[in-house]
Amino acid sequence: MKRTSGIAALFLIVAMASGCGGDGNGNPDLLPSATPAGTVVPGRQAVSTIGAAGGNLASVDGRLLVKIPAGALAADTTITIDEISNQAHGGLGNAFRIGPDGTEFAVPASLVFTPDNWDLEYATIGGLMVAFQNGDMYWELAGTPDIDAESGTVTVTTGHLSDWSLVQGAVLMPMAAGVKTGKSLSLSVNYCYPARDDGSDLAPLGYECTDELVPLANATDWAVNGVPGGNATVGTISGSGMSATFTAPASKPSPDTVAVSVRLGGNTLLISKITIQEDAGDLNGTVDFTFTYLLAPGVTFKARADLALTMHDDGIDETNYDAVGSLEMMEPEEFIFSDMTCVLQDAKKSVNDEYFFKVLKDPLSVRWGYNEQWMYHCTGQTEYDLAVILHFFTAQGTACSQIDDVGISDEKAPQGEYTTSCAGTGEVTAEWDFR
Repeated sequence: MKRTSGIAALFLIVAMASGCGGDGNGNPDLLPSATPAGTVVPGRQAVSTIGAAGGNLASVDGRLLVKIPAGALAADTTITIDEISNQAHGGLGNAFRIGPDGTEFAVPASLVFTPDNWDLEYATIGGLMVAFQNGDMYWELAGTPDIDAESGTVTVTTGHLSDWSLVQGAVLMPMAAGVKTGKSLSLSVNYCYPARDDGSDLAPLGYECTDELVPLANATDWAVNGVPGGNATVGTISGSGMSATFTAPASKPSPDTVAVSVRLGGNTLLISKITIQEDAGDLNGTVDFTFTYLLAPGVTFKARADLALTMHDDGIDETNYDAVGSLEMMEPEEFIFSDMTCVLQDAKKSVNDEYFFKVLKDPLSVRWGYNEQWMYHCTGQTEYDLAVILHFFTAQGTACSQIDDVGISDEKAPQGEYTTSCAGTGEVTAEWDFR
């Protein structure tokens, strides 16, 4: 069998958060991050009674096999595997809650993960590791995994049961992105379970995947679709070390999605999938605004945006979009205010990348906002211009200081509605529909 030691061998050990004042590399503000427990996915539980003779239990999705050897359990025990939402740093697919929680084995059990195509979308199997959530809610690496590239498995041993996940120790960020023809995009290797150089023997804990953590492995062999440095057809990549710049080709290739890769530590490829775009958006749709303005009491304004949203970057936790299109004041064309007649000047405005739209993946939700103003020319006893301002964010509080996430059911077709009054200029309701 062809075996590799896995990327975990490239990392030194990181101290637990309670015992250190930083990340172990001179950054006092960078600490491991605890996460909440995952939630159970209904209808995805596997159950088996296993006793002193040992036995095996596979998860419903087939990605995890728990192998309990003879002598590990003293008596018959109901072993369960629940699929749960994945809270692990760099987590892949669903995580697993193996129970009963707190069960300890006299002889270590084996956890055999079989990554599926989605797990291997952004890294080869040599870059995968296994982590569990400890009692303090930190994700902790379970040692160096045994990676069998021939059978496609990642195996660790354990003496206890808890929540477990297949994880990436490092990711190439953004993991996916859209770039317009001829434009450039910066990429960097980000670490989730960092290296440490102080000789500590404590277990590696998970961080928010960041490029601030100092790795020990070298990043080499930047390529596009396997071509070192890329070419004029698929785009070029230039850089060294942990970061590089991708430049899209002058015209859209076929297929229009290319794979930028970097080799980490000699045996692992990290991958970013970049879609070369022309002017069409990834999502297209409308936003209907209904709003009031304190300087025009009693008047209700209505505006509509027609937008093309283009993915700017796609990461582990969120997808960010830029936008182009138009925003038009639909009504009123004029209104009466204090015996003055106010007439709309330019109804239509261009929308550019200042438009803000973010899709969060867990829980699935959006947050976004936009500012615009229209001029009304008012005449009567005197004459002046009145600026009517649309100030919308999914937020509340003074100066929109408390961001709200609005739940959606489909990230490919985000729809929703939200009312905000945080700007102090009036109240705005926005209703959006993108597909």
